[in-house]
Amino acid sequence: MGFGYLVIGYIFAMNFVYEGFTMLPGVLLMLNGMLTLGNFNSPLREARLWLFLALPVSVIRFIAELCRMFSLCPADIYTSLGDLSALVLAILLLLFSLRLFSGIAALAVETGLPDIRFRAKRNAFLTALAYLFSIFLSLPIQQDWYIRLCAVAFAPVLLFRLIIFAFNALLLYSCYMYICLPEDLDMPRRDTGIAFLDRLRRKADEKEDMRIAEKKKKLEKIYRERSEKYHRRHDKNDPPQEKNHYD
Repeated sequence: MGFGYLVIGYIFAMNFVYEGFTMLPGVLLMLNGMLTLGNFNSPLREARLWLFLALPVSVIRFIAELCRMFSLCPADIYTSLGDLSALVLAILLLLFSLRLFSGIAALAVETGLPDIRFRAKRNAFLTALAYLFSIFLSLPIQQDWYIRLCAVAFAPVLLFRLIIFAFNALLLYSCYMYICLPEDLDMPRRDTGIAFLDRLRRKADEKEDMRIAEKKKKLEKIYRERSEKYHRRHDKNDPPQEKNHYD
């Protein structure tokens, strides 16, 4: 359904240490997953739109990090560019996350998974708090009280974001494991229009089909061996029938 790409992309995008470099591949991977997921309901389509808007901003953030690393432009330029793009990305990813979890909750209702629905609603609220805290600490305010507040709140907010990141990654992985709609089984794969990406997806689909076929064969073999073992044990434990002496 696209949750596999979404999980991997989310891990890349939420790398807080090298966020400027990993955000771009993370957004690209998440977009690859959302190309399929966005077909299922309106909130997921809106989430895909916010992610498309985040793509050019992540490119700007990536360029700003390159300029900082290799000193390709004055420090005040790449610093301002990086800070502004980070702030805009946080707003866009907040909107993306809210619509994503709303769409996941709707899918969970349709597929009869109340636990995933509850976790999606909970994570939407917690993720909104995490992004709002981060956005507040990223505002271009030069007042002394704000600088002192940022110095005190930075570590707790970072820890809170890490915890929510873990919750969200586990939720997306649960969706990857358990959510499978009937439409997903019959719906043909839509090409992205990017040749190398479509080739990668076709190869991945072929490998996945082979993996599923091999797993099915192994499971059939295990069940057959268990059935034979059960019948042998059952036949061995059956008491022999007594002969009728009157015959």
